[in-house]
Amino acid sequence: MTTPIRRSTTEIGLAFEKHSQRYLNTQLHMSLRRVGRAGDGGVDLRGSWYVPREAVAAGPSRPRLMSEEGAMGRREEWRRLRIVGQCKAEKKGLGPRAVRELEGVVAHLEGARRKGKERCITPDDHPESINADGHMLDHPLSPEDEELGQDIIAILLSQSGFSKNAMLHASKSHTPLMLVHLPGGQALHPTGDDKSRRKEEEIEAEVGGVWWNAAMSGPVGVLGGKMELRREILEGSGVNAVTGDARVRARYRLYHSGKRFGRLGPGLSEDEQEY
Repeated sequence: MTTPIRRSTTEIGLAFEKHSQRYLNTQLHMSLRRVGRAGDGGVDLRGSWYVPREAVAAGPSRPRLMSEEGAMGRREEWRRLRIVGQCKAEKKGLGPRAVRELEGVVAHLEGARRKGKERCITPDDHPESINADGHMLDHPLSPEDEELGQDIIAILLSQSGFSKNAMLHASKSHTPLMLVHLPGGQALHPTGDDKSRRKEEEIEAEVGGVWWNAAMSGPVGVLGGKMELRREILEGSGVNAVTGDARVRARYRLYHSGKRFGRLGPGLSEDEQEY
């Protein structure tokens, strides 16, 4: 008899982080890297999401950047959003406490962003942008300054789903939130087993559900009410031969104004492909 391999909490958490990163980057076309470590501020995944420009709610105008080499679509067709994610590989479904924790992370980042905005528009920071009359001139944004003007979307990923109270709390939250139930991502193969890892990557991730709240997708939300998630039933769904329960395999696709869209913006960097 083969003795089951016991996994440490660190191994279990790392495996689920990689699984979550792979799903969001390949299926929902985000550009995220793993950052989970001591001092990460409660964030496991961080990066960008490039969405159709019309999908973003109206806000203060920002200077446009020049076209980026390797981008999917013209620069004027998409907008960059800032993403932070937490991955929870727990045995029980997450309750409202996990949602409140993520809200606190976003509140901290939003506070830092507001302070940064106030700082970056001062003459001392951009003396070259002051004309003879003392007025600020338009100038290209640095990557750091550009991020200060981006809306933040928070994603909570759970291996065991969410309680009814967690969903209720998230639905009433003013923080743009996406909740993702990913049953897979267990640390089943030994560390460094490339063959097992490649086989796992070839299988489309099982998804229990993907949901976002009104602060994210509503008419006055971050996405301006123009984007939607559609659930598609995959081949192989049916009835479990052992239990008789319905076996449904599904995936979620992104649509904008009724049309499906894929990856926009620059391609994935090396850090964003380390699954």
